[in-house]
Order: sequence, then structure tokens, then C-alpha cells
Amino acid sequence: MTGAATAGDWLTFTLNTQDFAYPERSAATVDRVITLHENYRVPVDIYLTDTSLSIFETSYPALVTRLRTSPYVALNYHIRPPKPYYAGYDWSGLSMLPAADQLTQIRNYESHVTNLVTGLPGTTLGGFTRLKQLTGNSPVIAAFQADAALHGSVSQVFRELGASMAISHTAPYINLGTTTSGLYVRPEHFDLKLFQSPGQAPSSLIDAAFATARTNSGAASPYVVGVKMHDNDFFALASAWTNTYVSGSKRPPWNITTLAGLKSDADMQAQWTLYEAAVAWADANRSRVAMVNAKGLGAALAAAPTAPSLYVSGTMHIESSPLRWPNPDNLIAFFQRAVNAGKVGTQASGMRWSIGADVGWLNGEARAGEIIRTLSAIGVEWDVHVHSATDRATAAQRIVALGGTPTTLLSGVKVSDLETVRAAQSGTGGYSWQAASLWGVVREGSHATGSEDFSKGLWLPRSATDWQAHDPAKSLAVVGGGDRSLAGVESLATLLAQGYTAPVYSATVMVDSFTLTVSDAANASTSSDGIAQIETFASRVGAKTNVRWATPAGTAAAWRATGAVPSRIASTQ
Repeated sequence: MTGAATAGDWLTFTLNTQDFAYPERSAATVDRVITLHENYRVPVDIYLTDTSLSIFETSYPALVTRLRTSPYVALNYHIRPPKPYYAGYDWSGLSMLPAADQLTQIRNYESHVTNLVTGLPGTTLGGFTRLKQLTGNSPVIAAFQADAALHGSVSQVFRELGASMAISHTAPYINLGTTTSGLYVRPEHFDLKLFQSPGQAPSSLIDAAFATARTNSGAASPYVVGVKMHDNDFFALASAWTNTYVSGSKRPPWNITTLAGLKSDADMQAQWTLYEAAVAWADANRSRVAMVNAKGLGAALAAAPTAPSLYVSGTMHIESSPLRWPNPDNLIAFFQRAVNAGKVGTQASGMRWSIGADVGWLNGEARAGEIIRTLSAIGVEWDVHVHSATDRATAAQRIVALGGTPTTLLSGVKVSDLETVRAAQSGTGGYSWQAASLWGVVREGSHATGSEDFSKGLWLPRSATDWQAHDPAKSLAVVGGGDRSLAGVESLATLLAQGYTAPVYSATVMVDSFTLTVSDAANASTSSDGIAQIETFASRVGAKTNVRWATPAGTAAAWRATGAVPSRIASTQ
């Protein structure tokens, strides 16, 4: 991995090498790609079929040495027809055999070079077995697509032979840490087929790819864009395997002598220009993007926590309109129970809560000082929550005047105001307040559908226009609250035990100040879950070993203390 160590956006460069019709051009392409990546110091994954590997070992041994020793290359493997376990190519009836026989045949194929005419395994050592001999202990991706009837057997063979990761082209996205059939799956949130866009600016293509990746509901940081090329994209009008096996018969024998046409010199140069510009973009943006190949993915997975921590907070907003102000006695009674909810297992305390009160309540509620002092004494924190930027320092200053201590968290902010939050806010008499964290990001100043961001996890927003992107160079953190329901928090706590890789994630329970029931954020209303349901929820969820109680501000502090690794999980609610 190169680039930003805690980037939220990752690039993987992939070259699929498969063309047996023009072996000299394929070898020259691979050599030139390696040179580009070494010059720009950008990692790349290079995938070989068993045929390509055999050709290179026989005719281009110096290239094989370079593939094995380049510090920027990860050498991987992928299958193509005529292997009968490639998806849609079971010409031999392999899927009809007992599982034991399937495994025997697949092992034989993956230990020898496949005959391209007959489709049968030959006698020469080859396949994945040979590639793994060359790569040693390095993580290796085995890229295979197999029909459902054969997928389990194919996965088992590659797992036995030492593959560390597989691929998938069927899921809408794949998060880092996803597994299937005992293998990790290569993470990817956008498949950028660069060969389709000669003449275009790679900066625009890559930025658009990341923007799309971050909006897929359930997609988790790091967001991975795969920049994809094939060897034949640089010189031929079609790949040899497409020309022979896709356009031709799906049963042996195959004619491998018909060659696809070559591209014009201008078209060849256009592909090289585009590709080098993409690698150069990666080099120029390494302060905010990480470039990673199979070796880097393996290292990231090895370093991932076995049980990521979910920091669960509770919060409330009290708006300026007296029509929605809580009854003071009921409010105090609610929090006296709420702060004791969840004192179970290894929890050091019960649930941690904060309140964001607007200036109208701070100035107009006769018992505001009593409430602030009483609740502060039992651990409730006071965030800054206002609807006008000019009121931020005023609200913080008023909390101090009423006997409380404002946190450095701004609870509720429009993304268009994000840049103004980065600067300190001034009150009267030289008082100054500076936000360090945000909770409750909205697109518009309302609770209308599509306005609120229900993402979970934490990140450092890059800008008001690119606020879903994590930028390691920034300092203002967003604490994602999720859908703010009891069920949503509990679901995430269970989900995080299934392969998520950042150390700290976040989710919040939000309570309506007037009804004192949990808000149903997705429907802009309140639920029937009150303090009794919160207590039951907290006793159950607090017992989970990966759950920690914290306020939103405390969650941000814990996240920073563990390295500020972005953990945003997108939601389209």
C-alpha cells in the first residue's frame, strides 16, 4: 500500500493478462506496465492465466523474474475457458459428477497447463499450483467465476492450494473483509473499466467513481475503486479468449489460429496515454488516496481487529419553539433512569447521553439552569445545537452561564455550512468556541426525506461539496448516528462481528425531547419506544463485548485515539 495510511478512498490497478494470440505483444505490455508503476511508485495487481504463465516462463523468463521481484507488483491468477469450471462452460459435465470427483479433476487442472484445443489438462506443471510456487507466502488472489453447482468445489481447491482471496462480479459492491466459501473476496465498490474511456480525463472518471461508491447503501469505508485493464486492450480489437471461446464454440475442439485484428497506432497510443494519466493521478493524489494491491490488501486484513468496537451514544435536541419543550421534571426523571441503563458486563457506566439545546430554550426555559446543573452532575453532556451559525458561540456561552460545560461537538449542521464550522466562533466579551466534531449532518435544514444523512461510523469530511469523502488532512470529524433507532443500533452491533475492519464505528439512539420516546429518524416521527424499552435494549446490547457506551463527543475522541481510521457505512435512507 502506498499513499495516505488512513485514506477512506482506495485505488486498485488491475492488469488481466490473457492473450495467447499475440504473446510477444502481451509480454511487452506487461513489461511496460511494470515500468510505469515502478516509475510512479504505485502498486498494481497483475493476473495471469495458466497459459500466460506458461508462455512467459518458456519464452520470457526475465519478465517472470521481474513480475516476482518488483516491489510494486502483486502476482495473481485468473481462469478462463476452456476450463470446464469457468461459468457457463461446463462442456465436460463436471457439475454432474460427485463432489469428490469434481475436486480431483479441478486439482488436476490447477496443477497442469490446460490444452487450449482440447480443453483437457496436459502433463506440464502449471495452473495455480505453479503460480503459488512462484509467489511463495505472498497473498494471492484467485480470480474465478464458476457456476453455483461447482463454486464450492472450485473454492475448496483454490483454498487448499493457498489462495488468500477470490473475486465476485455479481454483488453491487464488496466491502473489505467480506468472505465467501472460506476465502476473502477482493473489495470493490466501483469497477472502473478504464479501457472503455480513451480520450477522457482520468481525474473525472476516478472522482465520479468514488462519488458513486460512497452512496451505495451498506458500502463501508474504505471505498475501493478498481481500475481495470486487459493486456489486449493496449493492442488488439478483442482478446484471444473472447475471439476463440466466446465468439466461437463452447465445446472442443477449438481453433486457436484465428487472430483478432490489431488496433491502429493512434488507438494504441490513446490507451497508453489514458492509462499513464490514471497512474500519474494516483501519484499526485497520494495524500488523500491509498493505492493497494493484493499484498497491501493482505496486510490490511491481517491488521484488522477481530472485533471492531461499536460506540453507542444517546442524544436529544431541544428546539427553540416552546411548543416542543420538555416538561422539566419529566426530563430529569427520564435521564436519571437513562444514565443507569446498560450497566452490564464490562461496561464502566450506563448509557452515555448528550443534549443539544437551541438558544431559544437556553434563554427562555425558566428552569434551564437547574436542568443543566442537575443533568451535568449525573454525566449528561451539553452539545451545541443551533439553526443559525451566528448562534453557535452564543449557545455555548449560555450553557456556561447556566452552570454547564459545552462540548466541542456541533449537533446538527447543513453540509453547505461545513466550511464555516472549521473556524472558531466568537461570542461576547472575547468568548470563543470551536467545533471539533459534528453529529447529525443534513443536506437541507429540515427532516424531509433525503435531507438527513443516516450513515454510521466516523470520517473527516473533505469539503462542503465532497462531504462523504474522508480526507486524512482534515481535522473536523463527523460522528455518524445511523437511523437512530434501537433496532438499528442492535443490528449494527451484530453486523460488525462479520468482517468489518476499522477499529471504531458509531451509532446513536435519539430521543424526542417532547415525547421522551425514541425518534424514528427514517420516517421523521417518533416511535413508541420509551425509557422502559431503552432499558431493556441497553441491558441486552450493553452485554455485547464489542459495544461501548459513549456520548457523540466521546465517540469522536475514542476514534481519534485509535488512529482516526475512517469507518463510514453509507445509508440511502
